[in-house]
Amino acid sequence: MIIKEIFEDHRGHINGNTGPESSNYTQYDAIKDLLLLQPYIKQVERFTPPLGFDYSPMSWPGMIHKIDYDLDRSRLQRGRKYIFHVQRYFDTFGITDDWRNYIPWLTIDEENKRTDNYAIFHITDRWHGFLPDWRTIYRTELLKYDRIYFTGYKSDYYKFEERYSTLMDYLPTGTLLDLARVVRDAQAVYTNQNCCLVLAQGLGKKYYLARNADRTHCHTGNANEILL
Repeated sequence: MIIKEIFEDHRGHINGNTGPESSNYTQYDAIKDLLLLQPYIKQVERFTPPLGFDYSPMSWPGMIHKIDYDLDRSRLQRGRKYIFHVQRYFDTFGITDDWRNYIPWLTIDEENKRTDNYAIFHITDRWHGFLPDWRTIYRTELLKYDRIYFTGYKSDYYKFEERYSTLMDYLPTGTLLDLARVVRDAQAVYTNQNCCLVLAQGLGKKYYLARNADRTHCHTGNANEILL
């Protein structure tokens, strides 16, 4: 599996996940431990691209690595803004089965189990700012749980608190596996379009998702999904 170490969107914004916000901490560092727990993945190595390599299709010919499934091919589909991303992968590689038959599709261990009644907010301002009104949602949902934590980058936590002043606690997670363990034991996840959403979907957890007005490619329509 080859993973681009730093993901940027069309505006140059870093697609942050979790962990320390330092220039030498990469997507590889964040995701390696989680990938190694998947039963179909035997080895994960850091890919060091040669000079001038930009991950575009024109960069691959002549490389010693054999690419069996280039997931970015799904981005070439029409309707990519509206078709659920896992369905797009199935369509791209000719898989006709229903992806819902494979929930949960993410495997994690039983380390650091928690039994307390908590929920998490994992909100970034990368997608349409901090919408909807998270302060009102937080105050309403706080009645359901003993604690609500904010996970993700600490800079997002500071931005969130600067805008909403909820005074919720920040819960740091070093890697995506650490975050997945927190998601595993949470009673619910409140999120927008980010890595925590994918973890909740992959684990079959209940989550509240900030509705995107013009895109539905992150919506499953399953019972555990509540659109805000």
